[in-house]
Amino acid sequence: KIYFIIKKFGFKQLPFDHEQPIDLLGEIFTIRNVIVHHDGIIKKEVHEKAIYAKHKKDGTIVITDNSIDDFIHRIVIHMGGFTKRIDDHLESCSHESKV
Repeated sequence: KIYFIIKKFGFKQLPFDHEQPIDLLGEIFTIRNVIVHHDGIIKKEVHEKAIYAKHKKDGTIVITDNSIDDFIHRIVIHMGGFTKRIDDHLESCSHESKV
């Protein structure tokens, strides 16, 4: 969904200009989904592919000592900029529709 929004509205000059931040956000959301919906057990091939080796072992999610800090840090940095860009875009659309 993030890729779609970025391409649809032509967002540029954000941390999302590189694939790695988007992939890392995708991994974080996948890890969350596996923990919440599958009790931390990786059951789906798509989840297996989306989660990097450092966060899995023997088919289960592994959260390292620094993982939570990394997750929060990445979400704050990347989603903050992304959200601001969406807000700016929606505001500009609102101004255009009033003209």
